[in-house]
Amino acid sequence: MVTAVDTSVLLDVLLNDPRHSGPSIAALRQAANEGSLVICETALAEIVPTLAPPDVPQFPSVGWAG
Repeated sequence: MVTAVDTSVLLDVLLNDPRHSGPSIAALRQAANEGSLVICETALAEIVPTLAPPDVPQFPSVGWAG
């Protein structure tokens, strides 16, 4: 199974949202255990502003693709 990860889920995790990060992390782990995760170019573009400049080039290559 392939799961497309939504921007809101990524932002929950990256911003450590106190209400939603836990459930979002759990959902990502479950989806990763069941198959592959994909992030579309639009979602990636939407989260780049939340990353610190040194993290931007590294983010796409941190092992998300499996």
